[in-house]
Amino acid sequence: MQAQPTASSDSWAEEATARSGVVVASGYGVRISVFRGRLRINDGIGANRRNRLFQRATSGLKRLVVLGHTGYVSLEALRWLADIRAAYLQIDADGRVLATFGPPSTDRPSLRRAQAIATQTDQALTLSRWLVDAKLCGQTATLQHFAPATPVDVAVAIIAAYRKAIGEPRTIDDLRGCEAWAAGAYWQALAPLSVRFARRDADRVPSLGALSAAGHPHWPMAPAWRRIRRTRCSTTCTRCLKARRRWLRGSSGWILGWESCTPTRRTGTRWQPT
Repeated sequence: MQAQPTASSDSWAEEATARSGVVVASGYGVRISVFRGRLRINDGIGANRRNRLFQRATSGLKRLVVLGHTGYVSLEALRWLADIRAAYLQIDADGRVLATFGPPSTDRPSLRRAQAIATQTDQALTLSRWLVDAKLCGQTATLQHFAPATPVDVAVAIIAAYRKAIGEPRTIDDLRGCEAWAAGAYWQALAPLSVRFARRDADRVPSLGALSAAGHPHWPMAPAWRRIRRTRCSTTCTRCLKARRRWLRGSSGWILGWESCTPTRRTGTRWQPT
């Protein structure tokens, strides 16, 4: 009898648990199905993909959030989520809610009141400080990753100073000021990095509007941004990534690393790596 080939243990899906009850699946070609009674989620971008398995009893899954619109979710997977009373939410790249469902539950007026008055209490400022601190920490890690290609010592020192100072502001506007000054030093340090394009597409470098389809849906409309939008150069394309600063921690570093190391080409209406 001929021996049957077996897959390497490196390709097996890993057992996972839901942190705080929430699991996020993002990227392209997201696949959500049921494998031997367990929920199987395969997501990621390019070679950076994850393959996870969630048990019914031990996963702790309360909500599954899908970011994107490419891939599939099987009917059996939706039934699996409904059986454990977990919610499902799919959000497009522009922030639109594409699909959602959840188990029936009792309303909690106390929670809704707390959410409504959060902006009028110190809790909003505390949460904002936590988010800004995570962002500045990610910016520091990104700069250190690109240290061989561009000088980053000054920018790292500036960001570290503003990270220590985020506990001083008493209003959201003051906290945004610290965030803005740190972001200015961050992107100024990354300005020398250029985005390379294939030669045949060199005259069709995408503008700010084209990049917005893959970036954050809320774009600043200040006069300076209008001037940037009218220009077309590799430096501008790098600066355009600033609009993605509200992505999850570390996302800008991955984008810059991919775009600075891999020439891109135009395929239909999309820009893809060559």
